[in-house]
Amino acid sequence: MFWKDFFLLAFGFTTLLYKSLAQSQNYSGDVMLQIPDFYPENGAGLPSNGKVYFSSLYKASVIEYDPLNNTYREFKIPGISGNPMAHVSGIEASKWSSDTIWAIIDPAFVFATNGANMTGPDGLVSINITDQSMDIIYLKPVLERAQSINGGTRVVGAQDLVQAPDGSVYLIISFGQAIIKIVPQTRALSVFYSPKPAISKISYTGIELVSNHTLVVWNTAEGRFETFEINSPEPKAKFVKILNSKSLDSRKIYGDALFGPSFAQGRCLLLSNPGAKTIEVFTSNNGWNSATHRASIDASRHGGFPSFTYETLGKIYFGLCFFGDGPYGGNRTVFPQGDITQEVVEACKQK
Repeated sequence: MFWKDFFLLAFGFTTLLYKSLAQSQNYSGDVMLQIPDFYPENGAGLPSNGKVYFSSLYKASVIEYDPLNNTYREFKIPGISGNPMAHVSGIEASKWSSDTIWAIIDPAFVFATNGANMTGPDGLVSINITDQSMDIIYLKPVLERAQSINGGTRVVGAQDLVQAPDGSVYLIISFGQAIIKIVPQTRALSVFYSPKPAISKISYTGIELVSNHTLVVWNTAEGRFETFEINSPEPKAKFVKILNSKSLDSRKIYGDALFGPSFAQGRCLLLSNPGAKTIEVFTSNNGWNSATHRASIDASRHGGFPSFTYETLGKIYFGLCFFGDGPYGGNRTVFPQGDITQEVVEACKQK
């Protein structure tokens, strides 16, 4: 836990909204989540309780969905939820932590304007799902440090994150191309990786841990995977050669979140591809020295743009962003979750 006094203060200002969804449904096959103004940008299943945690982009809050009881509750973040200059995007819920999830706080318009408007908070919030306490860690000091390393390119717009076995959290920054390390127990922030010169346009969009010590990152500006050893004293990007490239031009992938199904044990990754409305499946049998493209799974059947995938109760789903509803969302009340379990299993098991 972090700073118990802060936890209690945060809990006092946190609003928990418990609601029953309109229609009971088994969480199998495509699922229609009926949550007004939900607009999820990312989601993650927590192995310890089988629940799914979503970022509610425009509300700047976190939604916990219980698929077994078909209920949800909303965690409102003090000073962030309802702030028109803030969004909540990336979510992490991992096997390394049974009672805590993490959510990314972003400037509201940084992605919609392709980096032209960077006004707003950059942060990471931890939410203890047992006592509903929160801790917000603002990233401005460490992002300025990354900017000084890369030669002056502004570093802003956290996109995705992952937790390592020791509890550390690794967070990628899209504009300015950096990886930030957070030690939750001490709230320590450090620049894990910041190249010079950095790519100023959107670059890192997805991150996943494929072993206890290896990170895989998707660089959408270059159309490639990069790997990093977290135990290295001087982390450097190692570029992954993509095989079977005739089936896919990786340079044309406008990638988003990256996710590794649990059954694959780090040998298969799902890359959301909003531009093509597909989920790209890659495998590696050599520790991600190279990767093979196995499939492009169609994710267009409900409209919207597939921006993330997640796993819960033995099923794998894609989630959709509806950017066409405008920069503040709209009046949408139903948000489809597409079941792609069978397609993913078949693609990941190819040799």
